[in-house]
Amino acid sequence: MGETGPSANPFEPPTAALEQPRTRPPGEMGPLARFLGVFTSPGKTFASIARFPGKDWLFPAGLAFVISLTFGLVASSKVDVDQAVAKAMEQVEKRGDLPEEQRVRIEEMQRKGMEFFVHKGLPIFTALGVKTTYRRALTGAAYAQSINILKGAVALPIMLSRPTLDLEQMGTIVKSNVGAFLSADASPVFRALATTWDVFDFWTLVVSVIAVSHVTRFKTGGAVAVVLTLWFLYVCLAVGGAAFGVAMGGG
Repeated sequence: MGETGPSANPFEPPTAALEQPRTRPPGEMGPLARFLGVFTSPGKTFASIARFPGKDWLFPAGLAFVISLTFGLVASSKVDVDQAVAKAMEQVEKRGDLPEEQRVRIEEMQRKGMEFFVHKGLPIFTALGVKTTYRRALTGAAYAQSINILKGAVALPIMLSRPTLDLEQMGTIVKSNVGAFLSADASPVFRALATTWDVFDFWTLVVSVIAVSHVTRFKTGGAVAVVLTLWFLYVCLAVGGAAFGVAMGGG
């Protein structure tokens, strides 16, 4: 019961107006082939997804969930909360002399918040980083995250090899971004910005443009605009969060 005219959904590619097969056509790429194809032939891979998305998004989404959850659990067991609290208190004390009672109260609040985030929030937040939309967009988005799955797989052995982890250095465990090479006294805001200049992130941007251009109506120019807009918002959130932390800490 497929349509033969233009698709009513503005996000569907033109080929979506044709009736979609209920089962995988012979010779069409399977989930594992698509996952590997993101690295070797992304154009062919996302064209295959556009023709027959199926439920293949479950493979990369499940893999991303497992990697992210493992990352969060390992991080929560290795982050040095005492060190994180001490750094936070350094920023608080830069505001000026604090009465001892107030300083102790602030430190207790910092510790409780940090312990909750590290032991409760970190595993959950990292595990819920799977994007959800519908059909092709869902499958395309899931497979575009294959690059980040690779980065997570690279980061896990590094994390496991360290006795403790600094919460501020979570984004630079893999030496793939500019932030990993900044000095310790670099501005937190600039460090946050530099951390977004990441080889894996740029690779993901390229793959995402290919994905959007295949699984939606957007041509290459429109796909570039969409992906870069989303990336710009991500950078603004990262830098804005760092700026807010500096403002709150008085650093």
